[in-house]
Amino acid sequence: MKHSSTWFALILIASALLLSAGKNGIADSPNQTGQSAATPKDEYNYAKPRSSGDSQQPSAQRTSEKSQAETYNYYGDFNYRPRESGIPWEKIGQVATILATVAMAVFAGGLWKTSIWQWREIKRQAKAAEEQVIKLDKTLVATDKAAEAAKRSADAAVASSAPYPYLTEIWLYEKNSHQDIMRNSEIANPDISYIIWNFGKTPAFLTEVCWEHAFGLRLPDVPQYQNVAPVIASEIIPAETATGPITARWQDLMGRLLVEENVAHVRRMETRLYVYGYFRYRDVFERVFRVGFVYIVDVRTGNMIPANPDTVPGYIYRREEI
Repeated sequence: MKHSSTWFALILIASALLLSAGKNGIADSPNQTGQSAATPKDEYNYAKPRSSGDSQQPSAQRTSEKSQAETYNYYGDFNYRPRESGIPWEKIGQVATILATVAMAVFAGGLWKTSIWQWREIKRQAKAAEEQVIKLDKTLVATDKAAEAAKRSADAAVASSAPYPYLTEIWLYEKNSHQDIMRNSEIANPDISYIIWNFGKTPAFLTEVCWEHAFGLRLPDVPQYQNVAPVIASEIIPAETATGPITARWQDLMGRLLVEENVAHVRRMETRLYVYGYFRYRDVFERVFRVGFVYIVDVRTGNMIPANPDTVPGYIYRREEI
């Protein structure tokens, strides 16, 4: 394509030169110049007054003997007429014009043909670019799928080795004591003991706990957490192992004592006593989770029964904190 353009440019230049030569040939032809330009009399022709009987009057014979290029009139005036050149300039100019016209036609045809070639080349390149885009799109899709698969594989690997701690047991006083939590007293401050099992493959580091209690037939939809207590020294919950039991006083965890006036309504089954809260932990992958729990207290035996997650969905959960 590059060489074709060069040849067409040369043809165009040659055509322009031929046209210029043709015009110059027509303009410079001797036949087009002034053929009968008269020479000033005072420089070439001098006529002296002659009498009618002057013996030097030019004769017809003398005139005929002169070359056709030199003529004399009756008065002896000299008129020079140049000889016609033997080069046909006019015909040369016409031929040059015809050749230039032909060259221009050839150039126009070549330009048209070049345009067709260029159009086909552009179409081919556009098709190739479209195919390249399709291939790139398929590559990107495949890359995304591979990345997603790699992410799922990594997540699965992390999930398979992550810790999964849950509060599995909780009771008041001694375990399975089967005694009323008030112990025949108007005010009680029982011990609370609990166990956290880690069902994962790596240890969990306990960093924060929260304990709350509420009297009522049902809990509010949104839990109210107030008694938040950070763990000063992180409690380590080993993999596939349970902690404890961990024991603390009711007042230390809940912030207040139990009063018989409130517990009596629970004993008569007019209301319920709920113990709920959460604990926060960090895993070996530097992720932080929070696990919520809810238990219902049997005030007559001191045992606690896990609440149904369907009845308190906002209280029982395991969430990663970002």
